[in-house]
Amino acid sequence: MTPNPGPRRAPRAREERGAKALSILVRAAAGLLALAVMAGLGPSGCGESAPGAAGQGRPLVNGVLIGVAWPGDADGFVDGVRLAVDEINRAGGLLREPVRILVDHREGGLQHPPGPAAGAAVLDRDIARRIALDLSGPGVAAVVGHRDPALAIPAAAIYQRRGVLYLSPTSSTLSLTAFGFGLVFRQQPDNALLARAIADYFGIRAYRRIVVAQALGDSARELAALSIQLSAERHGIQTAAHRTFPPGASDRQIRALAVALSRIDRPDAVLLVGNRTDSLRLYRELRRRGVTAPVYGDQGLDTAAFWSALAQWRPATGVPAGFFVPTVADLRSGVALRFAQTYTRTYGHAPERLSAVGYDALKLIAQGVILARAGVLGKQATTPLQIADELRYMRGCVGAAGSYRFFDNGNLRDTTMFVKSLADSPDAPAGAGANRRTDSGAPEFAFEQIGDASGLGLPECGDPRQDRGTIADQPAAVERPR
Repeated sequence: MTPNPGPRRAPRAREERGAKALSILVRAAAGLLALAVMAGLGPSGCGESAPGAAGQGRPLVNGVLIGVAWPGDADGFVDGVRLAVDEINRAGGLLREPVRILVDHREGGLQHPPGPAAGAAVLDRDIARRIALDLSGPGVAAVVGHRDPALAIPAAAIYQRRGVLYLSPTSSTLSLTAFGFGLVFRQQPDNALLARAIADYFGIRAYRRIVVAQALGDSARELAALSIQLSAERHGIQTAAHRTFPPGASDRQIRALAVALSRIDRPDAVLLVGNRTDSLRLYRELRRRGVTAPVYGDQGLDTAAFWSALAQWRPATGVPAGFFVPTVADLRSGVALRFAQTYTRTYGHAPERLSAVGYDALKLIAQGVILARAGVLGKQATTPLQIADELRYMRGCVGAAGSYRFFDNGNLRDTTMFVKSLADSPDAPAGAGANRRTDSGAPEFAFEQIGDASGLGLPECGDPRQDRGTIADQPAAVERPR
């Protein structure tokens, strides 16, 4: 684990649980963990040495050192981080020093066969805690990463206790920000916001009956339950069936599930909550068995590998795609376009969605440092807690993966959501052609916006000119979406 200065130049059975019971479980878990932290035990149950609350006021005196916990480089997240570091340092760094990063790939070894034993999951969380302890040492201002939500939650408690700002790029589980922590933020919508967007889009499409297939697991269960509840409460949509399956289900299990769902009489849509491999397998079986209703997945499916596999499978069968994924990525943004060009020029290939998320993580940290340094809240000293305060109360900023504003608890607010699909799908939104975007050699996509735009008139995240007071209150100087 060594400092990295910047980018490389080379290129089950049926399960129906109400959201109310789910919410009770989330609050109970949050309370237990918070009590453990306040008792000084830490999430690992051991009395490791830590700075405690006093660490939150420790000034950054030797520049900004940022920890990155990520399984590997394959999805482009770390490359996005490196690109942002390079840009920040070319503009003079932060606090008059170059930004440095510590990259830890140990989570890449935490891979188990489908349906891991409980002991393996406990071991994974223990290793995640150890990584968090190692990355939150003296001089570290912030940590980004921990791709698996199950690992992000115990890590977040450690970062809070040790006075280190933490940005979670991928966790949508409600419990991440249910602990009342002041140093924890998320970069993507939580399951409540995501479920509301899905329900509202179902309402826009005037759906009356849906079916839900959901992988076993806390986050998937949470998203499915909230989507069912909000679809019913907000739009009167009935759930005709709700089935579950284990992650990494066998072919026999996938076929049996597809058969069961195909016997539901003419649903308007299918909500499928699972990982990329399982979602594709179940989707194909549904299509082979005559289910033509549009299928909706969760935001984690928005990867080049998923869309490429979907596009390649379709021509061989002649079956329309009709697969929709919610996303916050606004490809109309000038920031997003500029990022994609620079990333492609640097690494020799187009960025993944997670590349933009990694890039934005560093730019958000820079945003907090710049605002703190400028004394927007009347502060000149720079500490992790002050950086967090600036992020929490800022007007907002625009990044490569969308716009960012935060609630007090670190959740995203006023987030514009889009529904993304392959552009030539017969179920693609009418008139979507004008919103189509494509990367070189990649499928063409259609986007439909849910709600109002939220990024207009906001500065670019991490723009150093804010330190001179030239942008923060001048929307006209900000590049607007095209």
